[in-house]
Amino acid sequence: MARSAGLTPADPPAEDASLLLVAAPDLARQIARWHGWLAHEKRASTHTLAAYGSDLGQFCFFLARHLGQAPSLADLGRLARGDFRAWLAARAVDELELRTVGRHLHVV
Repeated sequence: MARSAGLTPADPPAEDASLLLVAAPDLARQIARWHGWLAHEKRASTHTLAAYGSDLGQFCFFLARHLGQAPSLADLGRLARGDFRAWLAARAVDELELRTVGRHLHVV
């Protein structure tokens, strides 16, 4: 997958991540369906929904910078191992606890 020059894989500050959902319309619709399923079928707590939403927002923001465009469902289908490694490397720079990184992996 081609990467745009000049874009760096950086994430927004955690407090802003829940406000950002950088995603193509098809992916945004699927994320909204997933969020609804978590809330209504799985009865996830508001804290869980907020944490997962923040994690997913940060991942989508990373992908937008990494891919050079808002990610779509097709883009997700084309992600390779190296893309996930780049995301994990970006998370490691933030010096997150392993437990937090594990939750991030669970969401994506």
